[in-house]
Amino acid sequence: MPGVADANQRRPFFQQFGWTQGIDLYCNCANSRYNSLQIRGERRNTWGLTLSGNYTYGVAKGDSGDSFTFLFNRRLGYGDKDFLSRHQGVVSFLYDLPFGRGRKFGATLSPEVDHLLGGWTLNGISSIYSGIPFTPSFDAPLGVVRPNAGPGNRPDRGAVSPFEGARGNRDQFFVGGLGSAFLIPSDNSFGNFGINTLHGPKFYQQDLTLAKSVKFRERYDINFRVEAFNVWNHANLGLPVSNVTASDAGRINGLAANSQMRRLQFGIRFGF
Repeated sequence: MPGVADANQRRPFFQQFGWTQGIDLYCNCANSRYNSLQIRGERRNTWGLTLSGNYTYGVAKGDSGDSFTFLFNRRLGYGDKDFLSRHQGVVSFLYDLPFGRGRKFGATLSPEVDHLLGGWTLNGISSIYSGIPFTPSFDAPLGVVRPNAGPGNRPDRGAVSPFEGARGNRDQFFVGGLGSAFLIPSDNSFGNFGINTLHGPKFYQQDLTLAKSVKFRERYDINFRVEAFNVWNHANLGLPVSNVTASDAGRINGLAANSQMRRLQFGIRFGF
């Protein structure tokens, strides 16, 4: 019974039998489910180029873990998990650049020039993910009665999309406020805006590595490599402020988890 001030009124045997203490029942009743479509393709060593790509469409759903939603409106507490992007694509390549002795261009280079210009390889990984889901919330205005248990801060769904009319950038990823996309639920009732039904910004990152190995005197070799993570310095934004009544509702104040701006590193390895 959401909204009841006396918690004992939620205990069916309290008044019936005059019990003076609560009895809690815990069970493994919640469900989690994951389904996916996975596609993979590969093309090996065509003119020195090897390509590999995979795509996953994954749906992870489960109960929210909120016991009051579970008991009073289980469907309202069942939805997407907040750790998974539905669309995940990764493309990788390895390309032997066609310059140097034994390759298409520069096959007659002298050994000295070949040590400088030939034998380079370029490889990279492109990662593209759709946005992570999140749930909107709100602070009830004065005079609005909210449930004193369970997800009392979830709004009702309005007639328009919260992304309609938004600038779609870090300053306004969605349009906040009450009255259009987000409505105030009736007194003492849970809002019907589903759990994790909104999705944050997409994630894109391109990593590249340029490497070369030089062999001399048959026994020795030197490997030189330059690695660039997020080479285009793309800003992968985190989730927006999800409280629709906050002054900065819809604003993104940081980067996505595990993201980074461009980082370069160099390495030299001597083998003997």
